[in-house]
Amino acid sequence: MGEIENPMIVDSLWKEKEQEPKVIGDCAGCQEDILAGEDIYEFDDYGETVLIHQKAECCQQYVAEMSVCRIAGE
Repeated sequence: MGEIENPMIVDSLWKEKEQEPKVIGDCAGCQEDILAGEDIYEFDDYGETVLIHQKAECCQQYVAEMSVCRIAGE
């Protein structure tokens, strides 16, 4: 009698169907790829669409690059 293999662990049944994630754009904060299905912020900046990962680090990097650091009250 032949063995029945678990399809969850047989690579040949699913490995070929596995696809690389689709790149949607670049994060304006970390400069890394934004992949389909990721959570992002999307907004218009003078006619250009800006995409940023919904991560605090990415938002912080973007704000730091796009702003001027000053001391309040001076």
